[in-house]
Amino acid sequence: MKAAIDRAEWSRALALVGAAVPSRTPKEILFNVRLTAEDGDSARLFATNLDRDAEATFPASVFEPGTVLLPADRLKTILASATASDLELSSDESSVLIQAGKSRFRMPAANPDLYPDPSPWNVGGPIEVDAVDLAVAIRRVEFSTDVDSTRYALGGAVFTSGPGLTLVSTDSVRLSMATLATPSDLSGLTDLTHVVPADALKAIVKALPDSGPVSLAFGKTSFVLDAPPARVSGRLIEGRFPRYRDVVDDAAAVRFAFETSAGGLAAAISQAAVAASNESRWCDFTFGDAALRIDCRSADLGDAHAEVEIDYSGPSFTIGLNPFRLIQALKAIGPVPVKFEVLGERRPIVLRADGYDHFLQPVTKG
Repeated sequence: MKAAIDRAEWSRALALVGAAVPSRTPKEILFNVRLTAEDGDSARLFATNLDRDAEATFPASVFEPGTVLLPADRLKTILASATASDLELSSDESSVLIQAGKSRFRMPAANPDLYPDPSPWNVGGPIEVDAVDLAVAIRRVEFSTDVDSTRYALGGAVFTSGPGLTLVSTDSVRLSMATLATPSDLSGLTDLTHVVPADALKAIVKALPDSGPVSLAFGKTSFVLDAPPARVSGRLIEGRFPRYRDVVDDAAAVRFAFETSAGGLAAAISQAAVAASNESRWCDFTFGDAALRIDCRSADLGDAHAEVEIDYSGPSFTIGLNPFRLIQALKAIGPVPVKFEVLGERRPIVLRADGYDHFLQPVTKG
């Protein structure tokens, strides 16, 4: 095999497929990525951990077609340390050589025939969505997953019919729900079993292009994302997602609501949260006299106070909330207006932005 490859293109492709390289495995061959160069002007990088596959095609000048295995970690180091923009790769039966200007890197050659091929995932028809909308939706739900849970399938986000394509995640204390438009038929996504693992959500975001449509497809146990020049596929989490609609429907009775800036509210909470310790991860949120007053205190850090003007003139009352979880949700929403809904002293608060709802349970002081 012999090819000339742009270092930046190769680095981008490795970043896309690297999420499928396991951090630990008894099958040492899976620490590699497989590079295939056929006749033409492109090469294909592929990685798998047997539960998830990732593939990326990128430009290359191919002089002699072939396939090689490359250690993922060492390749990442080589691409990061090389200063030349154009790299030359060549291989024979015993070694693989990467030439980067006056620098060169030689590695033993492993047998590419021993590396697993992409899994033949059995999925249904494609669901077309906008790449940017999908990336935003995933970022708004991925932090609410619970990868350590043994109850239900909480270690990822469920993809279900909404209206629109709806992504939902929960860790039993908070629930995030994002909806995006699609012209595709969603009749196969109604049973709350299509739960994409949290690490696969991150891999999907990495694979998404900056613009344009991409397609998702789901089977009973697997998913496939086609986002040229990348493709990510893998297993779904076994089990059923909890009946999240109960939480959503229960939030219909709102005591009062106000609109504010997500960024401004996050900044105010962050100021007060300097006095919230890991042991006492709660602050008092007091509503009254046209202001939201945030008070945090702990024995070892003292106390801190911040205020935000709000449109509320009713009776004053206080809710205990975890400030760090609230900040996380507000940052996921981004620099846009947010509607803050209060349901009651012992009921969840709700953050709503365009196509997004976040529910957070109050905290009992301890």
